[in-house]
Amino acid sequence: MEITETGLIYPNCTHQELVLLEEIRPNIYHSSYDMEGFPFATRLEQYAIVEPGKRALIIDTGWYEIIGTTFIDEMMDRFDIPWEKLEIFITHFHIDHEGNLAYCLSKGARVVYHGPHMPITPQRVEAFCVQSGTRRAKDFGIRMNVKSVGGRLEESLYYPRHEIELQEWDTIKIAGYEFMPVFTPGHACDHVCLYEVNEHFMFTGDHVTHGGPGLYQLRIDEHCIMKYLQSFDRIKALRPTEIYMAHHPALSSEEGVAMIDRSVASYERPLRQCYNHVLEAAHPVTAYEVTEIHNAKRENGIFTFDNDIRTRKVLNQFAYLEYLHDTFKIHRRKADDGAMEYYV
Repeated sequence: MEITETGLIYPNCTHQELVLLEEIRPNIYHSSYDMEGFPFATRLEQYAIVEPGKRALIIDTGWYEIIGTTFIDEMMDRFDIPWEKLEIFITHFHIDHEGNLAYCLSKGARVVYHGPHMPITPQRVEAFCVQSGTRRAKDFGIRMNVKSVGGRLEESLYYPRHEIELQEWDTIKIAGYEFMPVFTPGHACDHVCLYEVNEHFMFTGDHVTHGGPGLYQLRIDEHCIMKYLQSFDRIKALRPTEIYMAHHPALSSEEGVAMIDRSVASYERPLRQCYNHVLEAAHPVTAYEVTEIHNAKRENGIFTFDNDIRTRKVLNQFAYLEYLHDTFKIHRRKADDGAMEYYV
């Protein structure tokens, strides 16, 4: 992500408040926003579980650039919640889900729940650049941008906080509800959903989504797409009565299953295209080269896109290639420069 002269990443982003703190279940409140100018979503749903006068838990924080902080500030004021009693559950560390974390911590919030987080270290960035063929291609714009695509915002690390890395047997109890984490790697390697064990509804962040495939893999053998698709079976087995998503209105159990099935089916086309690119190349190709082939008909090829989007496209193709390798559709070899090359 690149910061503009205004100091903002998406200076043209605007939002319209549709709902502010509507009670959808006892002590559970929902806010909703339409957005323009944010390239990855047009809607954002925020949820909070509140014990008035005592404590509150918010599901993700949103981001001031795309929706402001009104839903947090209004909740704290309306229900007389001390800032030090605000707890935060992060489904995954993407900017639209954690962008207001530093704001909350600066106000006094301290408890942050999240799943098993895998930091985007310089070593992981280098591994991706080498293995994907990006270093071979000398695309330094991608190297500079990898961490901002998949890593958490460092500004939140400057504040005192008590981070709780949830385990599968953990529970969070608040306002008469009991939640357990459900680990759902895929959209992000650290993605986690929150499931209410008695009433059987679920907050799913970006795991269940109406958008197209967009999984980022940084290293070989992370099995990103395979884990993602397998996790849907687990969600179905839990039979959630209602699914609360980050970028879509809530779904009933039947609607949720239908959307999951559509999400799974949406991978057929890009995986088939990726396989055909490898087949047509007639020689071993890297993820970077497959991305070039996929965008060859664009006027400027892969450089039609800025560093941010170009990085995401190579990350996507890397994930597709690794899944095709995981499922024995293609072969993989390591070149002398460390790049992974794929062939049929």
